[in-house]
Amino acid sequence: MYKNNKWKRSMAVLMVGVMVSSQTAMLVCAAASEKESVTVSQGEKTKSEDTKETTSKEKETASKEENKNKGNTKKEEVVYANLDADGEATGVYVVNIFRDAEEITDYGDYTSIRNMNTTDNLTKENDKITAKTNQKSLFYEGTLEKYEIPWNISVQYEIDKKTYSAQEMAGKSGKLNMKLNIKPNKKAKEEFRKGYTLQITMLMDGDHWDNIKSDGATVANIGKDTQLTYIIFPNETKTIQVSANVTDFEMNAIAVNGVKMELGIDADSLESDELKNRVKELQDGVTKLNDGAKPVNDGSHTLQTGAAKVQEGIASLQNGLNQLNANSASLVNGSNEVNQALQTIQTLLSGIGAGQNPQDLVTASSQIRDGIQMLENSLAVLSSSVSYEGYKAVFAQQGIDLDWLTAQNDQAGQQLQQAAASLAGVLPQEQVAMLTNIGQLLAASNGVISGTKTYLDTASQNIQAIYNGSAQLKQSYETYYNVVAALVQNLSGMIGNMTALMNAIQTLAAQYTTLNTGIANYTESVAILVKGCNTLAGGMQELVNGCSTLADGTKQVLDGTGELKNKTANLENEMKDMIAKELDSKMGKDVKIVSFVSDKNKNIKNVQFVIQTKAIKMPEKEVPAEETEEKQTFWQKLLHLFEK
Repeated sequence: MYKNNKWKRSMAVLMVGVMVSSQTAMLVCAAASEKESVTVSQGEKTKSEDTKETTSKEKETASKEENKNKGNTKKEEVVYANLDADGEATGVYVVNIFRDAEEITDYGDYTSIRNMNTTDNLTKENDKITAKTNQKSLFYEGTLEKYEIPWNISVQYEIDKKTYSAQEMAGKSGKLNMKLNIKPNKKAKEEFRKGYTLQITMLMDGDHWDNIKSDGATVANIGKDTQLTYIIFPNETKTIQVSANVTDFEMNAIAVNGVKMELGIDADSLESDELKNRVKELQDGVTKLNDGAKPVNDGSHTLQTGAAKVQEGIASLQNGLNQLNANSASLVNGSNEVNQALQTIQTLLSGIGAGQNPQDLVTASSQIRDGIQMLENSLAVLSSSVSYEGYKAVFAQQGIDLDWLTAQNDQAGQQLQQAAASLAGVLPQEQVAMLTNIGQLLAASNGVISGTKTYLDTASQNIQAIYNGSAQLKQSYETYYNVVAALVQNLSGMIGNMTALMNAIQTLAAQYTTLNTGIANYTESVAILVKGCNTLAGGMQELVNGCSTLADGTKQVLDGTGELKNKTANLENEMKDMIAKELDSKMGKDVKIVSFVSDKNKNIKNVQFVIQTKAIKMPEKEVPAEETEEKQTFWQKLLHLFEK
C-alpha cells in the first residue's frame, strides 16, 4: 500500500513539473524569435534549436573569436516588465541569451541571477557575470532593482462616466470607457524610444464584453472572444480608447511587445500599374509644362520690349505736351489781346457814321492852319514888345530914367540910414524909426525895379522860344495838312464801303470771342491731358517694371520646369526608394541596438521587450465542499489523490 502511494505521489510530482515547465516555456518562447523556441528544462534542447545548429566549424570558430575580442559576449536580451492593472511597473527582469559561446562575459546590476537552461555555474562579481559552457546556448535570468522602461504606460477605467481604479473594476457592469495611455519615457535610453515599435494586444472575454469599439484597432475573433491589436511606431505618443458594454467586468492581461521592427520592403515591391500611370501622367504634364513655358518666356520678353517702346513713345508725347502746356499762358494772353483789339476797333468804327463828309476834315484842318499862322504873327509882335528895354522906354516917355532913379535910391537910402544912426538919442525914437523905414522903402523900390527887369528878361526869352516853336508847329502842321488832304481824297472812295467793313469787324469780333473762349478751354484741356499723360507715364513705368519682373519670373519658371523635367525623369524609382527610406526612418532602422541592462555591454545582437499588465479577475466565490468535489479538474483530482 505504501509503495503504491509513493508511486502515485511520484507520478503527481512529475505531472506538476510538466505543467510548470510548459508555462515557463511559454514565457521564454515570447522572448525568442519567431523561428526559434526554447525549452527551459535544464540540459534539454528543443527541436528548433537542433535545426539552428551551425554545422560549419569555420563559422563557429569566427563567432567565438569575435566574442573573445569584445568587452562582452554577443547576446540577445528579452526584457520582461510586469505592470499592475493601472500600468504601474512592479518588477523587471531580463533573460540574456547566448549562442555558440564557450566563455561568457556579461554585465548587469542584478539583484539576483539564475541559469535557465544549463547546469553551468554563473559567477557574479559586482556587475560582471561570467560563465563557461559546452552547450550550444545558455539562458540566464537577472532581476533588476533600478530600471527605466522606455515607455510610460497607464490605464484609466470609467463605468457609466464614473472613474474607478483597477482594484475597484472587478465585477462592475455598465458602459465601459477605457483609455490606455502610452508615452515615450525621456528618462530611458533614446535608442529604445526612437528605434522600437510596440505591438499591443488585448483579449476580451465574450462572456463579459459586448459591443466593443476602438478606433485604430485590428480586430480578430478568437472563438467567443475578441482580440484587439494595435501598432505604435517609434517615439510616438498615443492614447488607445476602448468602449464596450461589460457585465461582471474582468480584464485579461494587456500585452505590450517592443521590438526592433524592420519592414524589409523591397523598393520594387512598391511598383504598381497605378503608380506607373500616375507617374507617367505627371511626367507628361511636366513635359507639357516645360514646352509651354518656353513660348510664355519668349512672349514675356517680347512684351517687355514692346512695353519699353511704348514707354519711349509716351515719354515723347509727355515732352511735347509739357512744351505745349508751357506755351498755353502765352497763347491765352495773346488771344485775349487780339480779342480786346477787335473789340476796340469795333467800338471806334461804330463812332464813324457812314454819312459824314471827309471834306469836313480838310476844312477843319485848314482852319487849324490859319489859327497857327495867326498865333505865329501874334507871338512875333509880343516878342518885340515884351522886354526890359521897352519897359524903360515907357518910363522914359514919362520923363523917368530908371537907371538914374535906382542910383539915387541907393544913395538916399544910405544917407538916411547914416542919419538915423547918428540922430539916435537926439531925435525921438519914432522919428529915427521913420528915417530908417524911408531908407528901407528906397531899397525895396530898387528891388522891385530889379525884379521887374529879371521878369521881363525871362518872359522875353520864353516868348521868343514860343515864337520859335510856333514856327516849327506851322511847318509841321503844314505837312500834316497835306497828308490829311491826301487822306481825305483817298477816303472819298472808301467811305461808301465803311458799313460793310463795320459789319465784318463786328462779326469777326463776335466769332473771335467764341474762339478765345475755346482757346481758354483748350489750354485747360491741355493741362488736364498733361496730368493724365504724367499718370500714364507713371503707370507705364510700373508696367515696364512688371514686364521686367514677369520676364525674370518666366525665365525662372522655364529654368524651373526644365529642372523639374530632369528631376522627374526617374521619379518612379526615386519615389519607391524614398518611400522605403521614409518607412525605414519611421521604424528607426538606423537606430543602434544597445543593451537595456548596462552600457558596458557593447556586443548586442537584439533586444526585445515583453510588457504585461496584471489581469483583473473577480474574486473566486466560496463553493461548498460537495460542489468543489464535483467541479475539480482532472489535475486537481490527481493532486487530491496524493493528499490522502
